[in-house]
Amino acid sequence: PANFTLIMIARGYDLQLHACPADPSHPHIELVQ
Repeated sequence: PANFTLIMIARGYDLQLHACPADPSHPHIELVQ
């Protein structure tokens, strides 16, 4: 299952913040859809 934080922003866009739960030193990913 997806493990991310979803933030709704203007005009129907979503900001998803993905982080590795196993190792916080892994880079995180921002995705806007």
